[in-house]
Amino acid sequence: MSDPFRGGGDSQRAHEFSQHLGVAEDQLEQIEAIPRRIEALKTGTGVTQALMDALALQYAKGWETLWDQLQAAREVCHKLGRDVRAYDAARGAAADIYVDVAKGSVFKLGNRVEIKWQNRPTTSAHAAIEALRAAMPEVVVMKQAPIDVDLRSSSHKLVELVQVLIGLGVLLGIAYAIYRAVK
Repeated sequence: MSDPFRGGGDSQRAHEFSQHLGVAEDQLEQIEAIPRRIEALKTGTGVTQALMDALALQYAKGWETLWDQLQAAREVCHKLGRDVRAYDAARGAAADIYVDVAKGSVFKLGNRVEIKWQNRPTTSAHAAIEALRAAMPEVVVMKQAPIDVDLRSSSHKLVELVQVLIGLGVLLGIAYAIYRAVK
């Protein structure tokens, strides 16, 4: 990996800072996508309270991870004697990061589905990230590579495998039938 410091310096701390801030930025992108996903669900098809609760939990966990990563990046800055007061102010504006972070509800009235979503504004997180970037402007923060994971349950993967095998079997059967017919 290239040196994240633009002009030399403590490479280990720069890598640590860059990694924490990169993960925090990735978490921020992920949690900001949740309200957009909910907006797309407003048709009501397949929306349940369990889904809304799961999305609220995902948002809350992402919010907590985001602030944990930002706090770790702040500690790196502080150890290097950097001014972290702007970060501390942004963190203070975020208030309690564990309570009432996100909540959603679904109400079904006949054929109509009403979805309500409420989450903490992310402005304090954006301010904290900018404050940390300003505290260590010589560090290049790399965007974290997306993790490509198949999150489907194993039963869905097994069904897909069986479908592929059946398809191959049918193709082999047709090929054999053609071979026998031509021979």
